[in-house]
Amino acid sequence: MLFHDVPVRVVKRSKEAMFPVVDIAGALGYDRQSLHDILNRNSALFVVFRREGVTLTGSNPFKYTCLTRDGVIALLSKIDYLRIKDPAKRQRIIEFQRWAAETLGKVMDGDLKSGQPWFEVFQKNVSVAQFLHRYLGIDYYDAITFAISRTERETGEDLSGYIRLIEETKSLRDLQGPVEFVSTEDLARKMGCSVRELCDRLYLGGFTRRSGRTVNNLTEKGRRWGKEKPYDQHDVFLWDTRIMPHIPSWWGSSE
Repeated sequence: MLFHDVPVRVVKRSKEAMFPVVDIAGALGYDRQSLHDILNRNSALFVVFRREGVTLTGSNPFKYTCLTRDGVIALLSKIDYLRIKDPAKRQRIIEFQRWAAETLGKVMDGDLKSGQPWFEVFQKNVSVAQFLHRYLGIDYYDAITFAISRTERETGEDLSGYIRLIEETKSLRDLQGPVEFVSTEDLARKMGCSVRELCDRLYLGGFTRRSGRTVNNLTEKGRRWGKEKPYDQHDVFLWDTRIMPHIPSWWGSSE
């Protein structure tokens, strides 16, 4: 959502719609800490209006405070208008109070979407994550976690369940032992077959795509186990050796 061309996220949880306090401060042009001081001084009042959101920056949780519609109105009523000398700023606060009440009400009634569908935003962020993984060698799970966290910040959507799933999957992977990445040639030697045969089997298993007889890219499935060497072109991959049990034989089963 935009208020006077300033983006304000709407966080929708269950049957509530809320604004992050940091976004309220940005929309008002008001000091964020001053708003938090008001909340803390009046904690008994705001306990029923205050909610906590959590997103991840990398693998570190970042908590932020949100307010319901009534909480926003209560917060703005606590601002000492008489101490604000700039009449334009006083008017902006009044307009925001009206705008916030109308906007959150429409979101909850279903008359107004809370922003661009989160999955569309996520798809754009995934393309950046895939670039980081493909060309810079960043861990695939870390890159996708980055995409999810950024989507949360941009849309206000609660995607913590997906992040927990990734963390659990990553932990399970790490418990299986240290990750060793080897070239296609080295992987073929470990499996006791030729490079050409291995490439055919990787294609058969859905790990790579082909243009004619040439392997030219990794599939989404392939990116879970392999990555392109940074700065190299097609046909140059590094593989997690734990892929070996998942590579099909010529008869279509995994070894």
